[in-house]
Amino acid sequence: MKSQIKDIVIGIFAVIGFTAIVMGFNNPTSFQQVNSMPESHVWEIKMAGDNIPIAFMYNKKTGEVRRMSTAE
Repeated sequence: MKSQIKDIVIGIFAVIGFTAIVMGFNNPTSFQQVNSMPESHVWEIKMAGDNIPIAFMYNKKTGEVRRMSTAE
């Protein structure tokens, strides 16, 4: 009787171990998000005014703002 219980417990652990090993090989591939917007379309330029030689570059992806001016 004890031998049968021992064999059943060992069999259950063997099935659990085998299942864990098989599930370990089934790693789903991680989804890589591809940026559909080219780098040239990320930056947008806005002028400060009609006769003002200052422009602002705005990065639509990160929110970064750069001030540009002409040196006269």
